[in-house]
Amino acid sequence: EVFKGDRVVADGVERSLGTVTQLSTTKPLVAKYLFENDLTDETGTYNMTGAPTATYPTGKFGTGVAIANAAGSASTGVTQKGKTICGWFRTPTTAISQNILGSSGTNFAIEFITQTLVVYPGVQGPQTGTLNLNTWYHFAVWLSYGDCKLWVNGAAPITTTNNVTDATMSIGDFAGGVGLSDSILDQVEIYEGELTTAEVNEVKDRTYTSTYSADITSFGLSTPPTKAYFNKTI
Repeated sequence: EVFKGDRVVADGVERSLGTVTQLSTTKPLVAKYLFENDLTDETGTYNMTGAPTATYPTGKFGTGVAIANAAGSASTGVTQKGKTICGWFRTPTTAISQNILGSSGTNFAIEFITQTLVVYPGVQGPQTGTLNLNTWYHFAVWLSYGDCKLWVNGAAPITTTNNVTDATMSIGDFAGGVGLSDSILDQVEIYEGELTTAEVNEVKDRTYTSTYSADITSFGLSTPPTKAYFNKTI
């Protein structure tokens, strides 16, 4: 469980002073990475492996993760098809190419190329218009056995077809290209099944800061939580 201010959160369920609120999506949460100075999956199942060159600079909330080169990519252990992948991405400071997440063996990637966010589901797929440099964007990608969708900042998705086979995803990985060397990834959540646009926006809007300074006794806790968060937006 991850403690967040006056709430305790586990697997998408929020417990607040005896009450329980459930996120509206019924899609199972497969993995969740906060990147608070580690590569831990908050569900306890898919801790990332590899990435000896991973660093944890200031993220969208708390710390995020950067990968110095593609050789240091971090494997999630999660397969890609039939999943919706959500997260925050800070674009590079210059218009260079950066690999955010993918699987080199099947030619699947979420990439930032010349100031656009592009998904490669076997071939070039959904692509945004020009994005600002050094700026945080929320993205979500749905990869099915037929179509691929890309949401940016919760707007209506861009949809194309795909022809990739299933494989395990890694961050900073795509056919040996350039990893997250000048950009940052944060708050990655992977769901089983396709989220709706409303659900994507719910994930985007319920993010939070990672500053903890309150009196834990007011939350009925006997010991300090290992991870705690304030200013939760639900």
